[in-house]
Amino acid sequence: MEKNGNLDKKFYATLGRWKLKKETEVLEIIFSEDYLKSEENRRAFNYHWNNLKNQLPDYEERFKLILEFFTSEFAKKIIDSHERYKISSSYFNLSLNSSPNIGGVKYPSVKSDYLGYNLALLPEFLEENFELANVSLLEIDKKGKSTTVEIVNNVVDFGENLKNFTWENKDFN
Repeated sequence: MEKNGNLDKKFYATLGRWKLKKETEVLEIIFSEDYLKSEENRRAFNYHWNNLKNQLPDYEERFKLILEFFTSEFAKKIIDSHERYKISSSYFNLSLNSSPNIGGVKYPSVKSDYLGYNLALLPEFLEENFELANVSLLEIDKKGKSTTVEIVNNVVDFGENLKNFTWENKDFN
């Protein structure tokens, strides 16, 4: 919006919250100095790095270079074409083939300056391991640099197969 000169805007977004039904496994892409800014990411890095060093001590430096490369592919600042996703997509697909328990990937959020992360899950993995707990409709009102977010409606019944939601405020337009 700011790039287009439209600083004042009101819009709506739907937000869902899911509950984990059972322990799951996702591929973590955390081998980058940029990504170690948050304590959570640093703990994940140390956990995986120590496991790697213990399991494959002779290949430590080689794997570090490879994993740093793939992390950089997931954390590109400029994506000007879908072609730029080929390497990260291939790496994820190889990971899926090597471990049938993996159903998603956790990777650095460039937008949050690597302080957060994105989580991408395969649809079948989501259906098997997660349960929809809540859906809300948010009103987001942006005026200059000020943004307010308000919950304006909630789902009270998800319907059969998570279709045909019944909203709390049926008159909301």
